[in-house]
Amino acid sequence: MRKHAPGARVRVEAHYRVDGVRLTVRNTAPTGTADADLAGSGSGAGLAGLRERVEVIGGTFRAERDPDGGFTVEASLPAFVPTAAVPAPRAASAGLSEPSGMMPGTASAAGREAAQRTGAERGPMP
Repeated sequence: MRKHAPGARVRVEAHYRVDGVRLTVRNTAPTGTADADLAGSGSGAGLAGLRERVEVIGGTFRAERDPDGGFTVEASLPAFVPTAAVPAPRAASAGLSEPSGMMPGTASAAGREAAQRTGAERGPMP
């Protein structure tokens, strides 16, 4: 918040569901003035880049100003993101044993089942 809303209070919520997770970040109106050099730094992709990355995996994204001068960003991410299967020769040579359609390092089938029972994803989110 230091970059775009100095002095604002921030609330971050994560709601785990069987089918994924919903993340909400809300800030109050800024109480300070943004540093022009800091605000102008970065890649320039910002919210558009976040939207693109969330939607490419089948999630939803919303970002908007609040009536009180604050800002809300909300993203819903799926619990499982299907990917193309890793070709057999590459998987064998790298020693990978991920099931077809899973990204290396993501939750195993058993981990996904456990996540569905507990409402929490096992392993890193994509």
